[in-house]
Amino acid sequence: MLKVFSVFCLIISMFFISSCNQKPDVNIPDVLSKSEKQIQKLDKVKTTASAFDGKSNIKFRLMVEGRPSKVEVEKLFNETLNTIAANSNNQDLWNYYNADFDIKSYQDGVVFEAAKPAGDSLKLTELIPGRKEN
Repeated sequence: MLKVFSVFCLIISMFFISSCNQKPDVNIPDVLSKSEKQIQKLDKVKTTASAFDGKSNIKFRLMVEGRPSKVEVEKLFNETLNTIAANSNNQDLWNYYNADFDIKSYQDGVVFEAAKPAGDSLKLTELIPGRKEN
């Protein structure tokens, strides 16, 4: 009887653990498409591009004119994160998905990059003008 109870507890524990670690059921390509349209309406943003690898990595590019300040960039990246999460109807989205962002200026190429690993905070990097061109 003790063995049956132990096996039962083990099965229940495995079910509980696996259900807690599953990604939310979200159609990421649709969320990104909707988010792009909203983000393109922001003052500094001229156009956007996004991609999803089908697993857990999201890439998002913002095209701007001129070179935004670091404060403006942080605001744009956070606005992008919030918009994508809101459109997914899951505020915990960033606990399951990684995000890579960049801001590309028409004049200087990629001027800022940011990484948002799942469950971690946004890490922003300012690039030297002309150093990296995509």
